[in-house]
Order: sequence, then structure tokens, then C-alpha cells
Amino acid sequence: MLKPDDKFGRRIICSLIGTGGMGRASLGEDSKIERPVALKVLLPHVAAGFEETRRFIRQAKAASARSVGPLF
Repeated sequence: MLKPDDKFGRRIICSLIGTGGMGRASLGEDSKIERPVALKVLLPHVAAGFEETRRFIRQAKAASARSVGPLF
């Protein structure tokens, strides 16, 4: 799993936000757009399931549609 200071593409992991039944969420920084981002890494059994993947995509779309203020 990702930990602080790990790089994930152009994103740098800052801290763990939380864990749950689907995976682990981290706060990161996108170096290209210089903005905070949330990263969620799915557990292998979740990523392998069709319905679970569809649920994750729905949640991601809903979360990205919301307007959020600055995180730091």
C-alpha cells in the first residue's frame, strides 16, 4: 500500500485519510496542477469484481462532482 512520500504517477502521497471495506484513501499532491487530491487504492478482491468496480466508479464520479474548499 501507499505511504507518505511515495509517488503514484505525478502524485505524491502526503498522509493516510482512512481505510474501509473497499480500500485505502490517502491525501496527496498533484505535482502538475499543484493541488491536493484524494487517492483511493482498491483492495484486490474489490478491484477484481465487476459490481464492486462499478460502485467505485459511481462513487468517484459523485465525489468529483461536489465542490470542495481548500484542504490545507
